[in-house]
Amino acid sequence: MNQILYKNTQISYSDSGKGTIVVLLHGFLENKTMWDFYVSELSKKYQIITIYLLGGMGKQKVWVISKR
Repeated sequence: MNQILYKNTQISYSDSGKGTIVVLLHGFLENKTMWDFYVSELSKKYQIITIYLLGGMGKQKVWVISKR
């Protein structure tokens, strides 16, 4: 899994296949693994990029709750 730094937060993504680029985005309370079933087939014809979006169920630590 690849990572980039965005606003001091590591963003994880996967990149597979060759061809026209297709970016698959997950919904709220999901993560990029929801696309794993489709990536194996789609990557035969396209370059597929899946991303752990900030605030989802990925590995990013975005939410900070503090008690006062």
